Amino acid sequence: MSNVLSIKADDWVKDVLEHDGDVLVDFWGNNCAPCTTLAPIIE
Repeated sequence: MSNVLSIKADDWVKDVLEHDGDVLVDFWGNNCAPCTTLAPIIE
């Protein structure tokens, strides 16, 4: 099951580093054309 989450710095350790299982981290920006193209595929 996939869940797309917006992680804040305060939750990084708990939600990413200590997560059991695989994690895909996508850093993106609104003004980045490749980022906005890939966003619907990741979701």
